[in-house]
Amino acid sequence: MKSRPFALLLASQAASGLADALAIVAVVTWVYRLTGSALASGFYPVLRVLAMAVAGWAFGRVLERANLMAVLVAAQGTQAALFAALAAGVVTLPSHPATLGFVLAMVFAAAFADGWTTPARGALVPRLVPQAQWVHANSVLATADQVVLLIGWLIGGLLVARWGETMALGLTVALYGAATAALAVLARASLPRETGPDPASPPPAPGRASRSGWAALWRLRPLRPVVTMDAVENLAYGVWTGALMLAYVQEALGRSSVWWGYLNAGYYGGTLLGGLLVWRAARAVERRLVASLVAGALCGSVMTLAFALTSSPAVALVLCLLMGPAFQVRDVAQRTLMQHSVDPLQLPVVLAAHGILVNAAFALSVLVMGWVADAFGIRAAYGMAAAVSALAVVLALLLGLARWGRFGDGNSGKPGALLT
Repeated sequence: MKSRPFALLLASQAASGLADALAIVAVVTWVYRLTGSALASGFYPVLRVLAMAVAGWAFGRVLERANLMAVLVAAQGTQAALFAALAAGVVTLPSHPATLGFVLAMVFAAAFADGWTTPARGALVPRLVPQAQWVHANSVLATADQVVLLIGWLIGGLLVARWGETMALGLTVALYGAATAALAVLARASLPRETGPDPASPPPAPGRASRSGWAALWRLRPLRPVVTMDAVENLAYGVWTGALMLAYVQEALGRSSVWWGYLNAGYYGGTLLGGLLVWRAARAVERRLVASLVAGALCGSVMTLAFALTSSPAVALVLCLLMGPAFQVRDVAQRTLMQHSVDPLQLPVVLAAHGILVNAAFALSVLVMGWVADAFGIRAAYGMAAAVSALAVVLALLLGLARWGRFGDGNSGKPGALLT
């Protein structure tokens, strides 16, 4: 796929993703070193989810006053500036509880900005890439996400161990700056269908764009089952958090935390393999989007059940490796179905509303699955996750998912014919 605008988007996403991973390692390590508290260290992901949810509510209103690329460049530049301030605070301020408050405030603000960059980037693919190459483009972006995440955790750990948090934060700022620069160059390119508000037209009612994003989640018939399936699936994803994975390794497998690292590495290796497989089979996936989505989700559910039942570390590792391709096929098919279902100009606010919904479902899942693990055992939590994932597929089919593109008959979909 020889497209300079897409290459700039890919470079920006890779740099930003690597910066995110380094920031997590650096900030969590710094907080734990300052407080000695695992609970305090856990504030980082909690603040990120909360801030991104709040940002999602505001995203539509911002788009009522500025075009997509302007919002994206500004949000990415804001992240770079906020992490520069955070790094300066870590270096110059004393190790004091007030400093912790400053750092967490910067984390919240930076995550708020990220709550705008994530849906904005996701909405750019239909504007930069021909429709026939959407699956190809989505698989490249998904694979790049996994590569930079894996590299970020590895490099971040080494940087922090050898040179401390300051070096990792400095590299984080540089990477966010590089991501902003790539987006600024992209913004100067000619993007099809990219327009800002018309000054001659009356201003929209406050919050109209935000409401239209939420309305589209249920008004567009091909989108409704996809969103329902994703939201219900996220109710199961709490089992894949670090705390429950560690409990699984120790209780179900009877192994040390070393195997926690092995399972994570196996999963990331599987997602990389899955991304390459989808990239190679992009045309086949494009012709059978719904079938790919259902097959990936059902395979993930079956393997999660096997994961819950096994006591063999080797089998658990193989299952993690195989889950990667299944989840990548599902995710790429789901993303492409959403792009087919929504007009590119409306896609940013739809993705923002979708992000709020799935983040809320995931947060609820973390609480519920943690309670299930405590009350009934870790195997029960993974067994319940498998059942919920299967239920998500059943609900999506009942809501008409199979009618989208007539369930992989080669018709990649004409969403306009399916609107209510």
